[in-house]
Amino acid sequence: MNLDRLKRVTIDKREAFEAALAVQQRLSCESNFANIFMWSEVYDTYYTEINSRIVVLNLKVAALLFPFGQWFEPAQLEQHRADLSATMGIDLSWGDVPREYIETHAAALCQYYIISTTPDEDDYILSVENLAELSGRGHQNTRRLIRQFGEQVPGWRLIEITLDNSELARQFAMAQIEAERPGDFLDDESLAITRAFNNFSQLGLEGVLLISPSGEPQAFSVYSFTRPDTCNVHFEKADRQIRGAAQTIRVSLAQHLLQRAKWINLEQDLGNPGLRRSKASYMPEQLLPRYRLSKIAGTEK
Repeated sequence: MNLDRLKRVTIDKREAFEAALAVQQRLSCESNFANIFMWSEVYDTYYTEINSRIVVLNLKVAALLFPFGQWFEPAQLEQHRADLSATMGIDLSWGDVPREYIETHAAALCQYYIISTTPDEDDYILSVENLAELSGRGHQNTRRLIRQFGEQVPGWRLIEITLDNSELARQFAMAQIEAERPGDFLDDESLAITRAFNNFSQLGLEGVLLISPSGEPQAFSVYSFTRPDTCNVHFEKADRQIRGAAQTIRVSLAQHLLQRAKWINLEQDLGNPGLRRSKASYMPEQLLPRYRLSKIAGTEK
């Protein structure tokens, strides 16, 4: 395995990454520098630059993210995959390939790849306006749960996460992770959250904290902007013992962003039935598929 041509993803590369990402203006949560950086320890992430594009390698899952910048033609895309596979000594696939690229180059791509997708990796894209207003019968249960939260925690407030309260938010996040998975503090999500809070302002992260009148956190959300009209929610936690806290933070975030964003990306459900029911209950405008390109065996040049 030769890592000489690959580099670790570091904070100082944010501007270069975001310039390359801006070319395609994608909604995908993988097209977000903060996400790439925060999860880079978990996925053993590297990157390289090829002909003014940036290519990210998640070594843990042997996957390359679709290049940031101008599209490569399919033959070029395959040549770069083959070169990186040879360099690493492992078979790599392309992940997070946009539907538009698949539709534009379907015939050529089928010469090289098995094209696949899974609903487990679809991003949930919600309208900020619709989520903020919660109009219609489809949101009846969400409205009921928010009312119940208000009854349990009268006088609750939504405040922005700042340097002064970020440690309170981080500790709350870790407590919720521990409650979900007892004894497993060192899981992947806690590593990513730690990197997020340790580099909060440098990553361009923002967040809101739902607190009681006495200042006790009830829920929080951390997000950034993938593109000017799209907020990507990276982490969202609520006290499971308080009914309606999860719904209140999500809708309150939409109201908080009403003048700044058109879309909220809630990311994937990863095949988790509970997450799927929860995210679907907010009536997303679209489920954004991401495609994988896996090399057809026996077609190497």
